[in-house]
Amino acid sequence: AEPLAAVKTLASRMHTPGLPPTEILTRPYTWDAAAATDPAPLRAFLDLLRPHRALTILVAPGFDAPKTERWYGTPYNLTPLPRSTLDAWATAEPHPLLKLPPPNPLVPDQFDLIEPRSAAVEAPSRPPRRSPNLLGERAGLRAWHLGVGSFARPKASALVLLRSPHVIGSARSVVLSTLALELLEDNLSTTLAAAPDAGAGWAMGVHAGGLIFQASGYSQRVSDLSLVLAKAFANFEPKADRFELRRELLAKALRN
Repeated sequence: AEPLAAVKTLASRMHTPGLPPTEILTRPYTWDAAAATDPAPLRAFLDLLRPHRALTILVAPGFDAPKTERWYGTPYNLTPLPRSTLDAWATAEPHPLLKLPPPNPLVPDQFDLIEPRSAAVEAPSRPPRRSPNLLGERAGLRAWHLGVGSFARPKASALVLLRSPHVIGSARSVVLSTLALELLEDNLSTTLAAAPDAGAGWAMGVHAGGLIFQASGYSQRVSDLSLVLAKAFANFEPKADRFELRRELLAKALRN
């Protein structure tokens, strides 16, 4: 978590009555020992979540709404659901697509720092470098690194610039490049939906020198996330329906 948000959350949690100091960090993620040995209260609560206790709200045009809300004048109606509908809901089999998600592959389990925290804290203060170091170079590829100081956090960011004169060579090239990246982002939105839950982030865009890709998060998983982006870009095949939708949205944005 970001430092400020983490401090606010922990400070608020410290005011929880009866919460031992040893559980301030772990309480939201641990199963209560009493519930593990006596699940009856939990089962009683879950037993209340039944269709005949539900309040179903439908907001849509074209329905009969003879009543009028007192303060805002909104038309509405109250109608009990048919018993047959409630019985059908109560006896329905679980949908096969409603299931827990698979394990998040971007969740880290190693948090080692490049240098020990004590060394980072005790090291004399020095201004950060303003120019990156060239780590390596070969045909068509250069790798640079710029350290920005010591923050004792096992996080990293990988930034890749794919140089190509075809990206911004003309107005048509810029539009097509932008459209291609929007379609690629559209494809990845499902694949990487769980990335923020693991403290990871990614971005891509059109740059003056070509296409730029960024993967960030915990150091252990940045390479994995970068590989997902690289494979998605290399194997990208746009879908016709999504292309038409994105093309229309981009055209509207450009006209505006």
